[in-house]
Amino acid sequence: MRRLQFADIGSVLGSWAYLVGLLVYAYDAGGAGAVSLVTVLRMLSAAVAGPFLSVLGDRFGRRSVMVVSDVIRAALMLAAAGVIAADGPTWTVFAIVCAGAITATAFRPAYQAILPGLARTPDELAAANVASNTISSIGEVVGPALGGLLLVVSSVQFVFAFNALSFVWSAALLAGVREPEHARPVRRAANPVGHEVAEGIVTIARHADLRFLTLLYFAQTLVAGTLNVFIVLTAIELTDKGDSWVGVFNAGLGIGGIVGGGVALVLVGRHRLAADFGLGLVLFGSPLLLIAAVPEAWPAVVCFAVVGLGNTVVDVAASTLMQRTVPVDVLARAFGALDSLLLAAIGVGALLAPVLVSVIGTRAALAATGAVLPTVAVLSWRRLQAIDGRVRAPAGTDLLRRVPMLALLPETVLERLAEESQEVRVPAGEAVFREGDPGDRFYVIGSGEVEIAGKTFAEGESFGEIALLRDVPRTATVTARTDVVLRAIGREPFVEALTGHEPAVAAADAVITTRLAA
Repeated sequence: MRRLQFADIGSVLGSWAYLVGLLVYAYDAGGAGAVSLVTVLRMLSAAVAGPFLSVLGDRFGRRSVMVVSDVIRAALMLAAAGVIAADGPTWTVFAIVCAGAITATAFRPAYQAILPGLARTPDELAAANVASNTISSIGEVVGPALGGLLLVVSSVQFVFAFNALSFVWSAALLAGVREPEHARPVRRAANPVGHEVAEGIVTIARHADLRFLTLLYFAQTLVAGTLNVFIVLTAIELTDKGDSWVGVFNAGLGIGGIVGGGVALVLVGRHRLAADFGLGLVLFGSPLLLIAAVPEAWPAVVCFAVVGLGNTVVDVAASTLMQRTVPVDVLARAFGALDSLLLAAIGVGALLAPVLVSVIGTRAALAATGAVLPTVAVLSWRRLQAIDGRVRAPAGTDLLRRVPMLALLPETVLERLAEESQEVRVPAGEAVFREGDPGDRFYVIGSGEVEIAGKTFAEGESFGEIALLRDVPRTATVTARTDVVLRAIGREPFVEALTGHEPAVAAADAVITTRLAA
């Protein structure tokens, strides 16, 4: 996990620094029109390619996909630097930039899909998403400043080369990431790419909660797409501060995102991700209403910081909910489909803002846009609370996680076992089962003690796996020494969960061998 996050730090800083160099290069080559052109080309090419390249994250090892993506992007950035240094054609640089944007669409879904396998608990998964979003926010503040500094002391081609170096840094760290066996995509026959892309989209479309959250996420990103326009208008028209304050307001967004990481980390402990998502929507939209009502410079900086905070809360909650809901074998494609949809929403928002301003004026457009998300959050509140009730880890999950062989299972599988388990109470002196009985359930001790072949087993320990995994009668009698509370899992779900994951099977075999020998 550390390697993954440090790799992200390098590539995020490099990418934001490079963006400054790219925009300066485009402006020098063709003015504002060229800046707009290269921005649209990058976004459009990524939106179209995203769902297709995300297939790679479910077909191959996710670490390998990320490393190859980094290596290709490093080569592309070096090629672009060479073309710029040689005063080559602008269209060649733009083509290379678009190729880099396309290659990047394979990286992020694989990154998001590998996280659940590396995280050991739901809280750790959410915390990893907090770290990832905080890194992005820091990059949004520090990266452009770094890019500007590099331009002062060097040249545009050096900034491109620096970005290439950041990808090499990322690839080197990712090469050392150990991808758990249970987190790897299941090897399967390769289907046509169109079919596999459709699976990612259909996974979201078929799941009512995911479909609803995706709709809200699209609304939030649509509003986010208007921000670039409204930040400029706030700086120049509403506060009369001029062009330089565009950077100040953007820095406010980034700082708010960093603070939002700390807020999201605190919220994680509540285990109410969908409610947090709704709270993030309110925090994202409400400050725009305040700016429209009181268009003053420093209050606007604070408001944009709150917008950045809300954005982090929304992103962390949405990513974690997605990772905990979507099956691991289709997770990268689901993220690819989602990312493509969100990119399209940003583009639509950027086109919608000028239209609103021309029709109803700047302040009214800002107020109308800001009112959308709080209204949506209020109307959706009960549904979001219901989603939390369904996503929350079932009773017994923490107890099952204490069993070494079960702790190796993916979190979604472990939670499914907990959901299917039952609580069993046995009074002191009674047998849980007797030697020779047919094996029907696996047991974990929630409280109390049992005796098996002269040995005492206590809270957190388990028994009953031999008969289920070896398909033999019970090999010993289990008697309650005290009143005990057990968590029982039926044969079929237990065997299916264990045999589907090699590390868990190996751990269970080791336990069985030790117990039979004893």
